[in-house]
Amino acid sequence: MFFDSHCHWNHESLGVRQLESEVGRCVAAGVASALVAGYDLPSSRRAHGLSLEVRGVSVVASVGLHPHDAKDLDQGLLGELEALCTHREVRAVGEIGLDFWYCNSPREVQLEAFEAQLDLACRVGRPVILHLRSGRDGEDAYRPAFDLLRSFLSGLPDPPGVLHCFSGGVDQARSALDMGFLISFAGPVTYPKAEESRRACAMVPRDMLLLETDSPYLAPQSVRGKRNEPAFVVEVYRTAAQVRGVPLEALAADVWENGRRLFGPLGGADRGL
Repeated sequence: MFFDSHCHWNHESLGVRQLESEVGRCVAAGVASALVAGYDLPSSRRAHGLSLEVRGVSVVASVGLHPHDAKDLDQGLLGELEALCTHREVRAVGEIGLDFWYCNSPREVQLEAFEAQLDLACRVGRPVILHLRSGRDGEDAYRPAFDLLRSFLSGLPDPPGVLHCFSGGVDQARSALDMGFLISFAGPVTYPKAEESRRACAMVPRDMLLLETDSPYLAPQSVRGKRNEPAFVVEVYRTAAQVRGVPLEALAADVWENGRRLFGPLGGADRGL
């Protein structure tokens, strides 16, 4: 069975019928579980709701404020996110981090919101799902993020979280692994020019790897340019299995176990479905 470790079935563009169709295609493809990641308060509420509503695929949730919207963070919103974390289906705080590519919120504001949500994760005992993207001008998002993360490691669970949709290189991956973070690869690892991403994917230890779609974004190569969906995560698995030189079934079992270790029971094999 396959686990999509990061998707956005909570995206506002996804209607009920389309969601039902995507769930059906997941079942057909063998995708048995998915984590639906929050990126603002409405999507975080929706992620939790989907963890209770979806049938056929086991859904777990995360809640958080994306760096794009860091300017919207206040104590009231933090309190709402903390309240959502009291539900057992909410397994992580995220996606949170730094995005210097678009800078929809000022850099300093992003850092403040990132720090506040790391503090939240420590309080509620949840791992973090990290969105890190460096700037078009080459400004590094990884160094300041890692500096901040190191100051919170003692308060975060073990493992402390995952770098989702990893877009860095081997050096950044090694730094994250040294802190105990898992690394997750999405559709871009399948793109012909993504040699550095595939090198990073090949070097991540088997017990530190996750795979995802980040749907509806970043569809893999065979459907590139179309709307992405969790069923397409199988193509990401096939590419990862190829670059790592392992059987697809073995890789799927490893990723499932890694997801279970980070986020808790995922359904499917975890509950006899």
